[in-house]
Amino acid sequence: MANKMQLEIGDAIKSVKAGNIDPVYVLLGNDCYLEQKFIEEVETGFFPDGAVQKSMLLPEELKESEIIDRLTAIDLFSSKQLFVLRKPSGLKGKKIKAEFLEYIENPQTEKCLIIIIDDWSDKSALVKKIKDTVGFINISTPFESKLKSWVLFMFREKGRTDISPNVVNALIEIAGDSLYHIANEIDKVCTVLKEDAQITPDDIYKFSGWKRGFQSWQFLTAVGERDLSKSVQIGHDLLARTSTITQLVNALANLFQEILYQKIGSGTKSAAKGYTGLSPSLNKKLPQFAKGYRRDEIERNLKLLGSIDEEIKTTSVSDEYALTRFLFTALAAHG
Repeated sequence: MANKMQLEIGDAIKSVKAGNIDPVYVLLGNDCYLEQKFIEEVETGFFPDGAVQKSMLLPEELKESEIIDRLTAIDLFSSKQLFVLRKPSGLKGKKIKAEFLEYIENPQTEKCLIIIIDDWSDKSALVKKIKDTVGFINISTPFESKLKSWVLFMFREKGRTDISPNVVNALIEIAGDSLYHIANEIDKVCTVLKEDAQITPDDIYKFSGWKRGFQSWQFLTAVGERDLSKSVQIGHDLLARTSTITQLVNALANLFQEILYQKIGSGTKSAAKGYTGLSPSLNKKLPQFAKGYRRDEIERNLKLLGSIDEEIKTTSVSDEYALTRFLFTALAAHG
């Protein structure tokens, strides 16, 4: 990437398709469809003859020194290699981290390294340096305003260009929590129905076994807006489906820490810009969130989150009870 900044996935794919393949990429987010799509496009562009040489580098499975050795090894035949490294924060040791950062600053051009960071809240020093050095491509699930174009894009890839807005809306309704789920629903419908059959919303509902759920950004937005009933509803849904209480507590602590920074900065100068660990939409709403909380409430909420974190690690209190108790205390009307 020419600029050390955030790049939208659509722009990144267009660049790769145009033949501009960088030696290092950072993917930030957890939408599996976008991750797979980008890697597939890089494979196609980097290995035009179809002979793909791809290796997964997983810190939990390989020794850190082996990962560095694979990246820095010199190939006498200059053959191209694609490496995918997931969760770089798993790299341990000062020397290993320094060697890894040195590599991404001066990568080998016959190799392509794709680094995947699926957690926006990862604020480790290594991850921050990686993003400062390379920039990153946002592969979080797009917001609803952009989902429609992605749905139409997926249908076009299946050879379907006659998709009505009602079909698009039906897909977003039942599977709009991730592009990965939308892609699965499109695969099912297109596999079962003949190519000349008109796809209807009823077909989408008929073949879908997916019940739409909420995402963590919706939970944090509800908390930021002090919407108690919605926060409880979404929080319990996340606990039942995808999140642990520890993940939610960490996300809440991050949110209130950033709201506190906004509160401290307001009235004098803008709060410091930069990586906050929150999604771009939440970053934009931080000033609005800060207006809804007094400083003493924010500090109280951070202390309460610390107490809850200790409680869930040392007692048998239920996750639902711990989360509900926090939300009722933190989001109660101003006293």
